[in-house]
Amino acid sequence: MKVRPVINGQEGDNHAVDTGIPQGSPVSPILFTIYLPRLSSYVEAEASVTGLSFVDDVAWLAEGKTEEEICPKLETAALLHKGGRRKTRSPSTPKKRKRYSSPGANSAANGA
Repeated sequence: MKVRPVINGQEGDNHAVDTGIPQGSPVSPILFTIYLPRLSSYVEAEASVTGLSFVDDVAWLAEGKTEEEICPKLETAALLHKGGRRKTRSPSTPKKRKRYSSPGANSAANGA
């Protein structure tokens, strides 16, 4: 498929488009509405987390008593959300832990 941009009435050159949906397409919100609930359900079931979403922002919540219990759930949720696969850690693999926090969260909510 080829597209030709028109800006202020001026037609541009033809450009090939091989994949995807054009930005601003009316079908985009429909596909997003179909895709997101299925993805959220899958991640929630596989990672034992709860997902919250608003428009195109998603947050994953995990419950547990320790950081060692919570972090693997959030790591799995992040991996699955990006389209990856759940990994099993071998006993010899060193454990890596990251602290996840919302970029917009205030310092009081982050314990600072």
